[in-house]
Amino acid sequence: MRICLRNSLTLFLLLTFTLGCQFFNQIQKKIEEGQKPKVITSTDGKCQLTVPASWSPQKDLNDDANIQAGNLLAEQYTVVISETKVDFTDDMDLNGFTEIVRKGIGETIKTPIVSEIRPLMVNGYPAVQFDVTGSVDNIKARWLYTIVDTPKNYHQILAWTLNSKYEANKPVFLEVINSFKEIEDSTSLPPADPATP
Repeated sequence: MRICLRNSLTLFLLLTFTLGCQFFNQIQKKIEEGQKPKVITSTDGKCQLTVPASWSPQKDLNDDANIQAGNLLAEQYTVVISETKVDFTDDMDLNGFTEIVRKGIGETIKTPIVSEIRPLMVNGYPAVQFDVTGSVDNIKARWLYTIVDTPKNYHQILAWTLNSKYEANKPVFLEVINSFKEIEDSTSLPPADPATP
């Protein structure tokens, strides 16, 4: 009788332990899934950013943006504004487009202080980057501007936060910016050879 009771107790404890481990593993998987970065694709389907799990798509950051994302609690915001090259003359290049952007900064940001331009590469594409400090609606903020030159477009990636949080948020912004990808346009691929089955 005692052996049977002991076996039943052992079986019960083993079953409870096993079920508890499975439950714990399921919870852990859900937590891990919730911490995975998210890919946000532009409204026109031409580019994407990978953002932290804590970020979400936004709709009211910039009317011209085709990607808007951020974390409101952490005061982290990023938008992508894409301009097709067919709208510019043939002599427009990355430097010329950057100057247009830099000249327009004062239209939205009060008393902007604009840093020097730093050249870089973003996912194999030539790009430039610079910082802007200023204010909007009496709130001091700081922006990280990145302009990416792809074969068909100029993409502005603007990331910003409160002035006091810029240094802490900048590594997150750099990671998001470096995740930028332009999605291959299937219409730009060469036509299939009709002789190929």
